[in-house]
Amino acid sequence: VRLDRKVCGYIEEFCSENSDVKFVEDIVYDYILTECEKKSKPIDIGSVEAGTNIYIFNRDLIKIHEIKNVPEYISSLFEYKEEDMFFRGQSDSNYLLQPSIVREIRWRKNEKLMFDELERLCPKEFYNLNTILDKLVEMQHYNLPTRLLDVSSNALVALLFACQNCETDGEVLIFKDRRDRDPYTGVKETNIRYGHSDSVSLLTGISQMNYRDQLLLYYIARFFMKLITEKIPITSWFNAEDNIDKWDSEIRQICKKIYGDEEYPEADYSITQLYALKEAYKKADGRWVLENKIKNFNSIDVVRRLYRQVQREKPYFESRIVPEDVVNVLFVKPSMLNQRIVKQSGAFIIVGAMSEDNSDIVKALNSYRFSRNGIRPVFIIPAECKKIIQDELSLCDLHAGAIYPEIEKVAAHIKGTVK
Repeated sequence: VRLDRKVCGYIEEFCSENSDVKFVEDIVYDYILTECEKKSKPIDIGSVEAGTNIYIFNRDLIKIHEIKNVPEYISSLFEYKEEDMFFRGQSDSNYLLQPSIVREIRWRKNEKLMFDELERLCPKEFYNLNTILDKLVEMQHYNLPTRLLDVSSNALVALLFACQNCETDGEVLIFKDRRDRDPYTGVKETNIRYGHSDSVSLLTGISQMNYRDQLLLYYIARFFMKLITEKIPITSWFNAEDNIDKWDSEIRQICKKIYGDEEYPEADYSITQLYALKEAYKKADGRWVLENKIKNFNSIDVVRRLYRQVQREKPYFESRIVPEDVVNVLFVKPSMLNQRIVKQSGAFIIVGAMSEDNSDIVKALNSYRFSRNGIRPVFIIPAECKKIIQDELSLCDLHAGAIYPEIEKVAAHIKGTVK
């Protein structure tokens, strides 16, 4: 939590004239401490001053580095040097970690429409691009909201991004490949993919579905993931002793989240299929559930719609979509067709199907944050230090004209450097 001194100053002045109003810092502390008292494990809350602002954080999870110059930044980074690291610079340290498509609900509900309209109105820009990923990268380049989150393999490029907008503190975050264990093979797999990967095509294909289908896909994938969890054995889904049918209850919850409180919603055929599968699962044991999970999941209509979408790009793609892959988050190393990606050592994090409140995506993205002994480093760049760092990076030929190859950006840089 960042407490802006400028804002706090106004509030403090107001508080001095209204003695019954508490200062914002006290309010934040009181709220955080109250929440911490509810936890079974005590939380060590700390605060540090970085530049002109105060940061309140959990010492058990976060370590804050205040960065005032490039040598200090590089020295701090060497504490965490490892392979397969990615960096993200944010010009405002209070930005939420999320792709642009979820920042406004109207964007998320119209993801497919915005994609189609930009491709229709600017056909020359997309004519030679063969994959949805390449098109999304180009659209991200032109600031259209997408499900991509920019990262870089170059820590100095991330620092430069964090130093944009000298009015507010910036930050640099580190990401690391998590190497999840495959739920079927038990083998640990990297979460870094190249642009031609089938897993990437699967996630980009979700962007071509309408909003309701995206939600339906997400909740049905979660439904099938619950079926094999050891915490909820399949027999408990049909336990008649407490008069609760978990199978029907879960489907009703899906309908409520997608269709709201409509009394007779025109439910997708996929919902009908879920009800139809009930009898087969009633007779099943855990082994049958696991062995038939992929087949049954791929028989659902909304999953088949995604399958057909991916097949347009990859005709050889098989109907063996895994529920976990639909809600996955991946690092993507794209092809270097875009000069901006080349200049920025660019890569992306791509997100899959999401819940309606996006909370799962924020949690998933944070799970990819690099940590050492459970503690994540955050590099805070105070607003008053940004110009100094920009000048130091220019000595390394890192400036707006270098990372933005478009002629208007280069011209703007030249114009700003002449004296």
